[in-house]
Amino acid sequence: MPITRLWGKNWRSYPSVDLDLRGVQAAVVSGQTGSGKSALVIDLPRWVWFGRSQSTRADEFIRLGEKDCFGGVQWESDGTLYRAIRTRSI
Repeated sequence: MPITRLWGKNWRSYPSVDLDLRGVQAAVVSGQTGSGKSALVIDLPRWVWFGRSQSTRADEFIRLGEKDCFGGVQWESDGTLYRAIRTRSI
């Protein structure tokens, strides 16, 4: 089940992000410690699919200073594309 796209707005440290991963076999996400690498590739899909993440407070998903956020994950299975989207407001 390869993830083909990750996107979000006001997700943790990202004001806006849209990663098209179609055709990507392997990737490297690099950046300084605390810059949000794991938040994007691990926490975003986990939050979208299950409503939780490594964070203990749901409001910590929302970028500092913002009132809401959303995230989406798109994946392919047996030739069919699926999308899941989650939103959070305070």
